[in-house]
Amino acid sequence: MAIPPTLVALSVSGMTALLCMIFFLILNELISDFLMAKLTSSTMNIHPMSNLYMLLAGAAAFGLIGALLATPLAAMIKVDKPE
Repeated sequence: MAIPPTLVALSVSGMTALLCMIFFLILNELISDFLMAKLTSSTMNIHPMSNLYMLLAGAAAFGLIGALLATPLAAMIKVDKPE
């Protein structure tokens, strides 16, 4: 998604290409952290804030693997928890 605009920006100048890459990096992080958390939480019936807390806790405890496994682990905990 970010490669064609960055190549076009590189034809203008190196600084423009760098700013374009930074913009797309920030955009990607915002989409993955907030929008995808909202979408996965609505499909799994988990509150978005608890999903974000699980994501932060998983990343702090186990790094990238913990961040990747945080949402499925939260869904398994919710299913196993008796009401």
